[in-house]
Amino acid sequence: MWLEKRSKSCPIDGAALEDSDLFPDLYTKREILEQRILCPFEGCGISLPLMELDGHMTECSFKENVEPEKEKECSFKAFGCLAVLTNSEDLSKHLQSELHNHMELLVKTCSRLTQPSLAHKAQESEHFWSPSKADEESPAILPQKELIRALYERIVLLEQSNREQEAELRKSQQQVSSLSAELSVCKEHLSRIMHSGEYVWKINKFKLTLNRMLINPTYMYYSPYIYTSAYGYRFRARLNISLQNKNYLALNIHLVSGDHDATLDWPFSGQIMLAVAHPDDSLLTVKETVMSEPDLEAFKRPIKDMMNARAFGFNEFISISQVLENGYLDDDTLIIRIQVKII
Repeated sequence: MWLEKRSKSCPIDGAALEDSDLFPDLYTKREILEQRILCPFEGCGISLPLMELDGHMTECSFKENVEPEKEKECSFKAFGCLAVLTNSEDLSKHLQSELHNHMELLVKTCSRLTQPSLAHKAQESEHFWSPSKADEESPAILPQKELIRALYERIVLLEQSNREQEAELRKSQQQVSSLSAELSVCKEHLSRIMHSGEYVWKINKFKLTLNRMLINPTYMYYSPYIYTSAYGYRFRARLNISLQNKNYLALNIHLVSGDHDATLDWPFSGQIMLAVAHPDDSLLTVKETVMSEPDLEAFKRPIKDMMNARAFGFNEFISISQVLENGYLDDDTLIIRIQVKII
């Protein structure tokens, strides 16, 4: 059975087997046939080797006590399968071999339940025009009656076609929406690559984010990934409540493992500018610029598929009260500008 299902492959390592690799295990077969088993006929109780069971059952005097197994109807009879099998084994084989036909019967049954038949619709058309008994006998009425029935059947076909087209349209709309979402993600990703290390990070619903950070001071809010160039360094910004002073926001930069780290110079050497922009007065924008320090862990090459645990930036960049009271929020959005230049 294994060889039939798995195309002559070894059950241990899956290697292909040739006919010369196969041989009957006579020892195991003999061991199995020597196992003792009770006679299945009620009242007999004789224990005998398995190899002798068939011969005993043909001669057993208690076999007349066994009621013959009733014929088995197919489980899909309700759906139209009329097969009748002599025993459970044949029924099992039938269910396996006729699986495809049974599925077709199910589909047809569902179709009949969900979509009224044309014949039924044609009968309904009779109610739209009911001539009198005298009119029914008139030869002039019959063509009109047939025309109405034909038109009604045509309407049913058009309704069915319309439903199918609506379903296709809904499916197409879902595909378009999915593709649009993927395109937006690709555009955003491409823009971060092409902006050469400069990115404007807009934190929408900032008060909600701030409240979450105040409740859990260990909560860190990260920017999307940013690239210094298409094949350059990858990094991201981090905003959180300062661990030194809970009245301030900390703003830092993390280097992140990228696809082209093997071609880059390490440790990272460059200039980092961080700014919290004021939406109405650029003079109130809080901006800091620092140079990288090659001895720090924050600028060493990140481990593959990971972000450097150490960050570089400012633990007390701007006070929370300054952000909330001095107009730094534009429709509850905090705007942070990030610029990383390679030197």
